Amino acid sequence: MIRNAIERFDLEKFIQRFGAQPGRKGGEWRMTCPLCGRDKLRVNVERKSWHCWYCEEYKTGFDGRRIAVKGAGGTLALIQLLEGCTKEQAVKMVLGRSFAPVDFGEPEDDDYEIEYLESVRTAVKPAVPILPPEGWQTIEPSTYLQLPYLASRGITYQDVMQFGLFWCAQGKYANRIIFPVYEQNQLVYWQARAMWDSDHKRFIKALNPGPVPNMAGASEVLFNLDIARQYERVVITEGPIDAIHVGPDAVCTFGKKISIVQILKLYYAGVKAVDLMWDGPTEKEPEGTRREMLLAANKLSALFDVRLVFVPQGDPGAHSVGDNALYRSQSQNSSFLSRLARL
Repeated sequence: MIRNAIERFDLEKFIQRFGAQPGRKGGEWRMTCPLCGRDKLRVNVERKSWHCWYCEEYKTGFDGRRIAVKGAGGTLALIQLLEGCTKEQAVKMVLGRSFAPVDFGEPEDDDYEIEYLESVRTAVKPAVPILPPEGWQTIEPSTYLQLPYLASRGITYQDVMQFGLFWCAQGKYANRIIFPVYEQNQLVYWQARAMWDSDHKRFIKALNPGPVPNMAGASEVLFNLDIARQYERVVITEGPIDAIHVGPDAVCTFGKKISIVQILKLYYAGVKAVDLMWDGPTEKEPEGTRREMLLAANKLSALFDVRLVFVPQGDPGAHSVGDNALYRSQSQNSSFLSRLARL
């Protein structure tokens, strides 16, 4: 993930902010080195590497390769040098610049990092409000008793109220439960899930809103983010029923992928730590979503404290809130597992 982001990072534009000038060789730029103050720093924007002729120091690694100790390195080390920031902050800048490229214009002050992050924030705007589906109705206590599907899926009336669920009694989405998605208290997306099963080849379990101008797609929203963001750790599940069975601190990605927009929306919602809790093993998928979780953890780890929750079988929606809490208590740090996955 980081490697791909570095490849997409516009290093040439970045170093021009610090007075870099084209060098004699193609792809090479020269600039003043902040370490020694001499015009000896050279950046190769094609190789994504740099060195200072005066300051560079190297050592030999255990594998015989030369490793930069001072005055040389890659993109992240150069950002740290020029910005005077930590490696974590440099990673955030690279990820954000890769995720949401925007025209920053000329910086107005020296606090470039804050200016940069605020610019990215404007690139990830809240989704446009949309209307609920035709024929929608609220779920009253008496209505809840008439919809046995809810109890069969372990959804209580308290869950209905807490997550703002409603249903459709007629129209295109008749006999479906609506799982709404809100951003800043505005309805921006919803999923209509059938309260029946069918083997018919045209049967669709979950329906999404019809085309609306500028409407967000499923990969650009997170179910229950407005509520979950208030908690110390946020659980990321696949589907809305999974999130409900975990609790009010859970969101769902509507699938076993997490997009760039979803990651940034978590970040700008103030989330600091996440527990990734996608589906466990099934008869059709003996490994569950372990591979997808590790890939997602690589994306998330640059911005969040990430732990992985492995459900022993099936999805979180098939387990009780208490069982899911137990699985969370057995979560594992993502960094070690991600390194194993890369090996």
